[in-house]
Amino acid sequence: MKPLIVFPLTIRTRKNQRGYKKLYVAIWKHLKDLRAAAKQSSGYSGWGDAVGCYIAIRHKSQFGEIHLWTKLMGAGYWSHELQHFLADYSMTTESYPLDEKANERMAFLAGDLTAQFWTK
Repeated sequence: MKPLIVFPLTIRTRKNQRGYKKLYVAIWKHLKDLRAAAKQSSGYSGWGDAVGCYIAIRHKSQFGEIHLWTKLMGAGYWSHELQHFLADYSMTTESYPLDEKANERMAFLAGDLTAQFWTK
């Protein structure tokens, strides 16, 4: 069970964060392997009908993982899983309600991660 590719995206919302945390993306050929990997990474067994996922993982240089299935690769699929990440990231790193600067940081991050993803 190996993904076709795994690559990091750099999370950048503030100048002092350049290269500090990564969001890892794994692209899977087989859906059953994606589901098994999601279960293994998260410890959660409810991935039986998942076709993609975001998993919060907090390591020194990692913030989370997005797992995608090649068959559904597209803008809507990417943005769906990215939204799960953005919600988790903003709840973890920002104060609520989001002020104007934080709202702009999250919007910039969404665009930046999307550009990095489609470039890779």
